[in-house]
Amino acid sequence: MHQLFKQKTGLGKRLLLLCIFITVALCANVTIMLSSSIHVRELTNTIISKEIDTVFTNSQLTRELSTLISNTSYYVTTFHLQPQKYRVNAQNIIKKLDNISQKELEPEVNTRILEFRTILDNLFDQCNRINNQLSTISQIDSSINKLLSKLEKNISQKIIQLVLNGEESLAYEQIGALLPSYRQSLIEVSFTLKGFQPTEDSTELPENIENLLTNLHLRMRTLLASDKEISAFGQSLLHEIEKYIKANSLLWEQHHQLAIILKTLHQEQQKTMRTTDDIDSST
Repeated sequence: MHQLFKQKTGLGKRLLLLCIFITVALCANVTIMLSSSIHVRELTNTIISKEIDTVFTNSQLTRELSTLISNTSYYVTTFHLQPQKYRVNAQNIIKKLDNISQKELEPEVNTRILEFRTILDNLFDQCNRINNQLSTISQIDSSINKLLSKLEKNISQKIIQLVLNGEESLAYEQIGALLPSYRQSLIEVSFTLKGFQPTEDSTELPENIENLLTNLHLRMRTLLASDKEISAFGQSLLHEIEKYIKANSLLWEQHHQLAIILKTLHQEQQKTMRTTDDIDSST
């Protein structure tokens, strides 16, 4: 009887230990499953959060680039009208683009932005060259008008002196009669030059200006046949007209270079926006 009780007790202990082992195993399994579930949920949340941040960043980047491109297009068509204001606006665009490039971007986007910035630098430099050339032309025009004013005053004094002395003044009166036509030609050149549009390709406009200046140069040679003093004025005026012709030629060469840069810029704009769109599609 004692032996039978002892056997039953040993069996009960083994069953109890087995139950405890199973319970512990189940608890461990549940703990592992819960831990894995929490880790998966956290990982999923992290991935979703990153995806949302990426989508938001790309969307914001697209808006910022679109604004910069729009502003650049506007400034390029008006830079010659307000040179000082244009320089400030150009600097602001470069600063904003630099700020964008310093953000955490996809490598291909960053590459496109850096290339876009390089072309913008070239574009703004070329616009400044054209503004400087327009300023040079304006100075030449002003110099010619000042010379004509001095010549007009000189001729008037000679005519007065000749009349007071009872001498013939017809030759000087004829020269004086030419001056208004010189001024009129300069006005026509200035008026034609106002038709200058940076983004429009024109072959007729530069040719018209050059023809006006060449014709004026030919007519001013008449001054060389007068006395020494007026002949000196004539030489100075001819020199300024020659400078005007060269300056006009250089202006249109720079205009041609601007057209090339604008074409390159347009291509780079499309590449940059296409890259950001591709990234948006893949996120």
